[in-house]
Amino acid sequence: MPLFVLSPASLAHSAFFAGYYTFLSGNVAYQRSNSGVTDASKNVPEGSSLYRAVRAHANFAEYTPLTFLLLFLAELNGAPTKYVHAAYFTLFVSRVASSIGLLLGEKYQTARASGFIGTLAVLAGSGLYNVRSIS
Repeated sequence: MPLFVLSPASLAHSAFFAGYYTFLSGNVAYQRSNSGVTDASKNVPEGSSLYRAVRAHANFAEYTPLTFLLLFLAELNGAPTKYVHAAYFTLFVSRVASSIGLLLGEKYQTARASGFIGTLAVLAGSGLYNVRSIS
């Protein structure tokens, strides 16, 4: 048991991100099994459930780690914990909204767009906070 926790917000939210990434990974495996396609890079129609599952999984993997790292660094360098919690919450909701738009298709493009904008806001905000913290 650690004597103290250096990054309580990062620690608390990491389980949610890990759980959702596990869900997205499992969904890809399920869609591969359903479609009989073991290599998703070959012969997968663009609008298929497998294609959408792979894109949602990859999109989460593209944006989440860097943003999480920037928030973690901000927290370690003194960002107020309540703001870090709010940023992680915003990032999580944004990533879920984005993946809903990817998984469910055209009817949910508003969710995808709002998720993307939310993700970029947290990414840019945490990056700017970290640059500002240097001086």
